Amino acid sequence: KFEMQLFGTSLRMHGKSASHSVEYGQVRRAFLLPKPDGKSVAFVLILNPPLLQGKTEYSQLVMPLETNRPVSIVTAGDKNNDLQAKEEGELAEVLPRVFKSLSGHGAVGPTAGIASSNGFHCVNCAHKTFEGHLYFLEDSLLFVNRPCCVIRYKDIKEVEFQRIDSGRTFDLVAVTKLGFENQFSAIDKSDLDALRNFLNSKQVGGAEPPAKQARTE
Repeated sequence: KFEMQLFGTSLRMHGKSASHSVEYGQVRRAFLLPKPDGKSVAFVLILNPPLLQGKTEYSQLVMPLETNRPVSIVTAGDKNNDLQAKEEGELAEVLPRVFKSLSGHGAVGPTAGIASSNGFHCVNCAHKTFEGHLYFLEDSLLFVNRPCCVIRYKDIKEVEFQRIDSGRTFDLVAVTKLGFENQFSAIDKSDLDALRNFLNSKQVGGAEPPAKQARTE
């Protein structure tokens, strides 16, 4: 766990054994992803250059924010005078708002173009043995919590739908144009058609609906 402070040009995180500083210039994208439990959101920052801790690089920061946690943040103003002297409200709303005003990076949410069978804009699945949620954004796939994974649709060569003929779940494999495979497993089969149609609408190879078999007389 870290304590976070927002300054004019950077955010700083202080933990029990280490402290880190992230310049706003390192932030390439920001996302705000509602969790299906309705109690929290994931605030995700994509960094380049990455954050270094020893010899380990971290290209993503994932911060869980409670939706029903009231906060009061005292500010020292900002360049555009968008902030009040004291910003109050729910943590999941106030922190991204303050971050946007200071850094210029607004947080992007899931696209409204797809919903799972449960009505959410993500599906439950596993990635590299870790359970999490796969979100469908306007231009990317994003898996949280760990390991966080972001793949732009334009970087995908093709997708493969595996194990669709047996069981209650299937696997989605996204093969990038650089040849890397990213597998998202144990997705509920009730979400297969919605995922296939959505990815096909993004012109992702391999997502075309299966060809109708010719009727035999």
